[in-house]
Amino acid sequence: MRAFLKQLEDGLKVMKELKNLPWLKDILANSTPEQIEEVFIVKIRSCCVLFDFSNDNNKHMEEKDIKRKILLELIAFLEQPLQQKQSVLTERVTFNGKIGEESIENKIISGDPDEEQIFLEESWPHIQIVYELLLRIIIQPSIDVRILKNHITQDFVLKLIALFKSPDPRERDYLKTIIHRIYGKFMVYRSFIRKVVSSYLLKVVVDDYEDQFGHSEYLEILGSIITGFAVPLKGEHRQLYEQCLIPLHKSNHVQSYHQQLVQCVLSYLEKDPSVADQCIKFMFRYWPVTNPNKEVLFLNELEEILEVTTNDVVERVGIHIIKRLNKCIISDHFQVAERSLFMFNNDKLNWLVKTHKETVMPIIIEGLMKNANSHWNATVQGLTFYVLKILVEIDSQLFDQVSEDYYNRSQNEILKRARLDQKWRRLDQKIQYRISHK
Repeated sequence: MRAFLKQLEDGLKVMKELKNLPWLKDILANSTPEQIEEVFIVKIRSCCVLFDFSNDNNKHMEEKDIKRKILLELIAFLEQPLQQKQSVLTERVTFNGKIGEESIENKIISGDPDEEQIFLEESWPHIQIVYELLLRIIIQPSIDVRILKNHITQDFVLKLIALFKSPDPRERDYLKTIIHRIYGKFMVYRSFIRKVVSSYLLKVVVDDYEDQFGHSEYLEILGSIITGFAVPLKGEHRQLYEQCLIPLHKSNHVQSYHQQLVQCVLSYLEKDPSVADQCIKFMFRYWPVTNPNKEVLFLNELEEILEVTTNDVVERVGIHIIKRLNKCIISDHFQVAERSLFMFNNDKLNWLVKTHKETVMPIIIEGLMKNANSHWNATVQGLTFYVLKILVEIDSQLFDQVSEDYYNRSQNEILKRARLDQKWRRLDQKIQYRISHK
């Protein structure tokens, strides 16, 4: 706190002196590069002054407005023809490094990432311009990349990626754009960015929610990166899929980033459809049997994966899919049962049923018959009869046979259960008799 007050006190003195400085646009035509550089550096360093933007703090409003106008002036200055020395450009980058690292401190807000809360940063009018200035510098074609690399270092990129923990969605959106640009411009940092983003994502797998925001943005960054991967996939790229993206399905809070996760998985499958079975098997291994909302998400993802994968992959995991759908069909949660029944409209699943009908029908008939006889939801029952009609159209003779087999098994189960109930009643009667004759 003392350090903050000290820099604020020094900064206010600088702000007062800025009132006498000319606008940069007014001195471009009639001043030497050295004079422009001197004014530019004074202004850019003054913007490193940090203010208190809390809602109950209305102090230094004039100085805050001066800083905002200077930031806008610096952005406008970037649009002018570059006649300045490389030292001026270097100073721009240094300024952004300093202000970018310090402007987001002490903003972590605890909370459940699944709750739809929106936190808006009070200092956003200044921070937005800082990010815009940094973005303009990165995309500026006239600035030598070698100069930028001296200041946009791995440590700087690491701090930028860490800022995704900001609760303000506007800030995360700006950061996403900046990281995209850095990834595209600095090839030397590409592997580093992928590893850092992966490490932050993997925290969610172990339920580490100290940094509860930014997971969807991390996945959006990876999604655009994956689309640029060459085919066939390299070992490092496969490792990203197997050790980062697939384990993210295990989290109890996958709802907060599932859409972006699915897009990443589908991007991989477009590159190499053969990796689909790894994702499907992992999903079945950690199937959320006690979380209906997550179960519906998994069913949606399963169908999207089936749409883009090949028949060979579907054939390899077909029995696992049918067994899982059979369990989902008889779910008491009507949305899970509905979603699993709707999947029989999928072309790949229909192909699987028709191609392996002798194996599939005996498995799936159990859940369908139970639904038709006893499910509490009328819509689910209607969809069940629709799927039964599909099976009849595929092979009516086989359908009659497996239906009869299911009926016989059901009757045997009923008789077995009746015999067990009778044994328990006899045992209960004996116990009651002994108790009464003591």
